[in-house]
Amino acid sequence: MEERKKRSRGETQNVSYRSDRHRCRVRRDEDVSDAHLQDDEVLLSLFAKFAGKSKKSDSINGKKVKKETVDLKNRLRNPGEWNANEKQQCIEAFTSDRAEPLHAQENVFMNSPNDELKNIIAEFADGNIGNERYAKKSKTYFEVPMTFPQESKNNTGTESVRTKNLSKYSLSDLVEMLLQKVIVIRHEDALYYYNGRTYDLIDTEQRFLEVIVNKVDLTGFGCMGIRKFSECFSYIKAREDLIPRDYEKRLKEAKYFVVLKNGVLDLRSLELRKHSPEYLTFYELKAKWTGKRDTEFFEKFLNQISDGDQQIRTRIQEVMGYLMSSLNDGKCFFVMGTAPDSGKSTIGNLLREIIGERYIAYRATYQLSNRFSLGDTQGKLINMAMDLPKGKLDAMTVALLKQITGGDLITVEKKYENMRSIRSKMRFLFASNYPVVIPKVDDDTAFWERMIIIPFEHSVPKPELDHELLEKLLQEKNSIVTRCLCAVHKVVTRNFSFSHCAVADNMKKRWRYQLEDISGTIEQYVSKKLTVTGNVSDKVYLQDIYLNYRKYCTQQGLMAVTYEYFSNWLKMTFQNCEFRRIRCASKDNPRIGVIGMCEK
Repeated sequence: MEERKKRSRGETQNVSYRSDRHRCRVRRDEDVSDAHLQDDEVLLSLFAKFAGKSKKSDSINGKKVKKETVDLKNRLRNPGEWNANEKQQCIEAFTSDRAEPLHAQENVFMNSPNDELKNIIAEFADGNIGNERYAKKSKTYFEVPMTFPQESKNNTGTESVRTKNLSKYSLSDLVEMLLQKVIVIRHEDALYYYNGRTYDLIDTEQRFLEVIVNKVDLTGFGCMGIRKFSECFSYIKAREDLIPRDYEKRLKEAKYFVVLKNGVLDLRSLELRKHSPEYLTFYELKAKWTGKRDTEFFEKFLNQISDGDQQIRTRIQEVMGYLMSSLNDGKCFFVMGTAPDSGKSTIGNLLREIIGERYIAYRATYQLSNRFSLGDTQGKLINMAMDLPKGKLDAMTVALLKQITGGDLITVEKKYENMRSIRSKMRFLFASNYPVVIPKVDDDTAFWERMIIIPFEHSVPKPELDHELLEKLLQEKNSIVTRCLCAVHKVVTRNFSFSHCAVADNMKKRWRYQLEDISGTIEQYVSKKLTVTGNVSDKVYLQDIYLNYRKYCTQQGLMAVTYEYFSNWLKMTFQNCEFRRIRCASKDNPRIGVIGMCEK
C-alpha cells in the first residue's frame, strides 16, 4: 500500500508496467535520454511493439539477420554508434506499418537517431503509463501531417489522443477523431476509406485497426480495450450519415471510371482525370495510363495465340479491358478454351498482376453453390477459375451464373454473420481444355448468350514456350493496359456489345450441341461408320443413321445420346452437309436426311 502511494506521488525512481505479455521499465528522470530498459527480454518486447513482431523475434521486417547485427540492447542504448546499414534497418522496422515511412517525409531519424529513439521510448512509456511529460517530448515524432484529401470542413487536425484518458471519450468522439483524419463512407453495408486514389474496403476489425494505426494514431488509440474497439467498429458501421451524398447517381457515373496510378480514366471519352474522393471507385490498377500502345512482346504473343486471326486478337483485348474495369453492364461471363499450352494461363497471370490479388477471388465452379463461398467476395472484381474440370456444370452453378451476370439479387452468408442480399458485380473468367457442358434442363438461350468465348485453338510447341514471357509482358504493362482500355472503350460505345468473332461463335455452337457427347460416342461412330463426301448424290436418312448408331453403342457397351442431340451434333459439326427432307429411292416417302454423307 505504501509503495502504491509513493508511486502515485511520483516518488519512486522506477515505474514498472505490464500489459499483456509486454513489459517495460522506464526511469522517470527529467532527461528522457536517461530512459533505459533493464533486460534483453524487455528490449525485445519494446522492439517487437514497433516492428510488429513477436516478443521472441529474431528478424527485422520479416528477414532474418545475423545475431551481431541485431544486438538490440546496444542499438537501443547507443544509437549514435550505429552504422548506416543498422540505421536503415531500424528505420524500416519502426516504420514498417506506417502509410509512408518517416524518413520519406523528414530525415530526422537518420540524422539524429538518439532524439528519435527517445521519442519512441517516451511514446511507449506514455501509452502504457500515462505520463503527459513524455508525450510532449514525443510529439514531434508522432504528429506527422496527413496527406489525404479532407471532405469535412472541420478537418483541421486534432490533438493527439495519447495525451488523454480514452475512457473519457464516447464512441462518437473516437469515431470523429477518425473522420477528421480519413474520409470514410458506407457502401453496400460495408465501410470504405479513401486512400488518396480510391476507396479501400474495411471488412474486418483487424483492417479497421490497421487504418487507425496507419492513418490516425500509431498506438491504435493506445489503451482502448478489445471490447470497446469492437463497439467502435460496430458503431461506425451503423452510421447512415456516412452514405455519400447523391449516392446512386455517383455510383452510376463511377462504373465508367478506371483508377490508375496517375489518375482516373473515363472510359466514355478516354479522358484522364485527377484522383478525387468525389469518384466512388473501389479498386485501382497497378499500372499507369500513358496513351502509348507500343507493345513488342504483347503483339508477338497475340499473333501466336490467335494464329494471326484479327477477330480473335480484338476479342482478347476487349475482354481484358472489360475485366480491368468495373463494368458489368455486358451481363456476361468469359470462357477461354480449349487447346492446352495455348496461352490461357499467361492471360490469367497477366490480369492478376495488373489488377492485384486483393480484387480477385478464386472459386472453382463446384464451390460457387456452397453455403459460404460468396460470403467474402465483396470488393472483388473477378472470380478466376483457370482449370474447369471435364464434365457438366451443375444446375445450381448455372442458375447462380445467370443471376449474378443478370444483376439479380443473390443471398450470401459469411461465417458467424447473418445472411444478406446483394447485387454482386463480380465478373467470371474461366479457362478449360474441355467444352463447357450444362444439364439438358438448363439448356436455355440466356445462358449461352451470356457466355463470351475467347478461342485458344493453337497449342504452342514446348520448344517454343517462353518461360520468361510474363516478366517481359509486365515490362509493357502500362502500354498493354492502354491498348486494352482503348478496346473496351469501343465496347462501351457499342452499348456493351463485343466485336464479332466467327471462331468463337462456331465453338459455342459446337459446345451447346455436344451436351451429351462427353464420352465421344458420336464422333467415334461417325469416324468408323460414316463418310462425309460433300457429294450431292450421296444421301442417307437421319433416322437410319441414328438407329445404326444405337446398335453400335449397344455392341460396344457405350451410352447412346438422344436422337435430338445426335442430329444437332451432326448439324453443327458437318455444316458443309445439307439437312432436309429427301427421298433416297423414288418409291420412298420424304424423310429428314443428310445430303453429302454416306455409310461405309
